[in-house]
Amino acid sequence: MRRYVVLILLSIIINVRADSFLINGANIDIEFVTIGNAGNAADLNSVYNWSNYTSDPIAPEAFTGVGRVDYVYRIAKYENGFLGQKSGSWYDAARFVNDLNVSKGFQAAYKFNSNDQFVLWGIGEYTGSNQYRNKDAVYFLPSIDEFYKAAYYDPQKNNGAGGYWKYATASDSTPLPTSGGTDPYTAVWQSIDRVDVKNAGGLSAYGTMAQNGNYSEWIETAFDGTNDISSEIRNLTSGNWSNVHDGMGKDNRDVHNPAVWDSMYINFRVASLPEPSALSLLAVGLGGLAMMRRRRS
Repeated sequence: MRRYVVLILLSIIINVRADSFLINGANIDIEFVTIGNAGNAADLNSVYNWSNYTSDPIAPEAFTGVGRVDYVYRIAKYENGFLGQKSGSWYDAARFVNDLNVSKGFQAAYKFNSNDQFVLWGIGEYTGSNQYRNKDAVYFLPSIDEFYKAAYYDPQKNNGAGGYWKYATASDSTPLPTSGGTDPYTAVWQSIDRVDVKNAGGLSAYGTMAQNGNYSEWIETAFDGTNDISSEIRNLTSGNWSNVHDGMGKDNRDVHNPAVWDSMYINFRVASLPEPSALSLLAVGLGGLAMMRRRRS
């Protein structure tokens, strides 16, 4: 019994702890939700399509089989904003994430050259085919799979077998429009304006807010799914407060030039691997359990 109590307490500590940062003299706290269930099945029933409401002339390919993530990670419960002020370009979001890493002594996630231009990492500096993200970064922008899983996957769906909801409110029904509040199954769309990110509708199965509605969000992944061209069009997802049609849901996405600055409709949320300190805490707890078992034997 004691073993399970320790594991539950460690899980709670790791899952709900906000990370604190000091950047340019400002204190920033980001509350993260842990996304477990590593190796979950991809959503083979979804076609993650380009949305017709984009103004960009390039219609990217449809993605199928999204949402599988083979590791435990964290994602911000709320949309983050740019240092708590206003939204900006994809490059601004990347710089913000770099500041988070550097402030804690970690490797910057995204590479900018001496002219402050975004460039790709070299061989040995990234994992797989993702040349945008440094392999040693702790904080980063979520990929399509990381965003999609946090928004739509529910490990308890289908009698515990796991599955995907259509909307990021743990529901297959269109969210009820709201202009602020935290009622379940609601989202900020058909609204007169964006709202405070902590007052922006119901939660996903994992406990994130506004992965549908309020702001559209930059994600790390390029429009064609391969992060191999620095200036390539980026993905936006989740719909925003101004939508007068159902532009949300798991099958919809938008695209934009990463240099576009937009304070009204675009935001982002930070994703992260568990910090080394959290992993150390878990290791200590597990080590203690091992000692308890040896003493009993």
